[in-house]
Amino acid sequence: MKNVIFIFLVMGLGITLSRFIFIDSYFQIENIEVEGEEKLSDEVILDWAKIPLGKSIFRLNLKAIEKKLESQPKIEKVIIKRLLPSRILIQIKERKPFVYLLYKEMLFEVDKEGVVIGKVEELQDLPVISGVSSLSDKERIKKGIEVVKFAQNRGVSFAEVNVENPEGIIGYLPKGIKVYIGEGKHLEYLSYLPFVLTENRKIEYVDLRFYRQIVIKQSS
Repeated sequence: MKNVIFIFLVMGLGITLSRFIFIDSYFQIENIEVEGEEKLSDEVILDWAKIPLGKSIFRLNLKAIEKKLESQPKIEKVIIKRLLPSRILIQIKERKPFVYLLYKEMLFEVDKEGVVIGKVEELQDLPVISGVSSLSDKERIKKGIEVVKFAQNRGVSFAEVNVENPEGIIGYLPKGIKVYIGEGKHLEYLSYLPFVLTENRKIEYVDLRFYRQIVIKQSS
């Protein structure tokens, strides 16, 4: 009998507690804060999140809202926290442009993972990937980013990487020198470019397509 009474007391306490948590105005959302935004405004982020004021803080599906915000190309990562009793904190990490993508005579920002963020709003000194068939041409975009990363890690900065022919990739250095990369089988040869370029000679192109060879053509 005592066990039955105890069970009913626990059930009653649970019902009362749940009513207090979900219904009581003490836990209704009064303020939503945003942290970490750089280019995006609080208004835009809140519009995407669509968190209603006045709703119980415990009735929010935080994971669902995080997923919805992360579906936006400009956002890389989102963490949402409940700050009791009545505040919500949205922490944002925006995607940062790593290269530009040239498509139909327009430039688009692309991050290190190959995600197209959107049209360029403010020009920076970033390499350009050209020769893609569409904004969703993931294979060519990925290959172009791979070449840019590899080159930068070896002290080489390309102004442009053309990936129109995946078997005949061409890099363009800031001074207009062509670098024939081919399929990219010998990307490690890019390590020698800084030494080649410091020599006092005019170069038309450098060819890295051959095994254990670097072909250099001097301009007349």
